[in-house]
Amino acid sequence: MAVTPETLLEAAEEISAGDREVDWRNAASRGYYAAYHRCVLLVYGDASMRPSHQQLIDELTDPKAVLQWRQAGHVLRECKILRQRADYATIEDFGQGEAETAIDASRRIFKFADGG
Repeated sequence: MAVTPETLLEAAEEISAGDREVDWRNAASRGYYAAYHRCVLLVYGDASMRPSHQQLIDELTDPKAVLQWRQAGHVLRECKILRQRADYATIEDFGQGEAETAIDASRRIFKFADGG
């Protein structure tokens, strides 16, 4: 069975309920990738496309893009920063609140992508 952006977001939500920092870091990371893949579908309509993360953000935030794309792009940039902290800044504390912030941002992207 293929993994969808929705199943990645569900996994992030489940993982964030854990009680360890590693759970929260993984939840933030999965939340970001849920948003990234949802944005790939929004921009390209094809889940097999693999633009770089920055390329996707640049396309979404292009001044010529429609408002919902630009909004999604700005939120995706925020999610990426949290994901990078979760994945790479392992000597810094990362709390459950940060995981929830990343997941909430991913949910917002899904709303933008769905026209809301």
